[in-house]
Amino acid sequence: MKKLLFLSSILLLGFVACVGPEGPEGPRGPAGKDGRDGGGAHVYIQDVPVATGDWIWDNGYYWCTKNVSFIDQYIYDVGVIKVYIDYGVMQQELPVVRHYGDGEFLWTRTTDYEFGIGKITFYVTNSDFFNERPEEMLFRVTIVWEEGL
Repeated sequence: MKKLLFLSSILLLGFVACVGPEGPEGPRGPAGKDGRDGGGAHVYIQDVPVATGDWIWDNGYYWCTKNVSFIDQYIYDVGVIKVYIDYGVMQQELPVVRHYGDGEFLWTRTTDYEFGIGKITFYVTNSDFFNERPEEMLFRVTIVWEEGL
């Protein structure tokens, strides 16, 4: 009981201790170059479809490499690349790990990717390494970068 009373009083003190009038605004920072501190963030989004027939079986997993012009040396060096799988009504960021069961068997399916200059490779791996060709998938590649870094 003493521990509960002690913890309650600590929590109450934490809420009350932060209350008070707002202080004055701090000093203004230095101006950026040409009114900006950088080149500004840029975002590029590209859908990359993978047909069922595009998947290649490789000793336990499927893969598909797509040539893409939007990943150049500059984006590779300084950009942020995120990939989502588009289910039509929602999207999920890769990697996607899903657990399945049919009453008798349990398995996990992992969908992930890697990229290089001019290409992106998608992977689908079943935990039981069952050779089941993946369905058609639509991937959304999002790239964020800043000029002049």
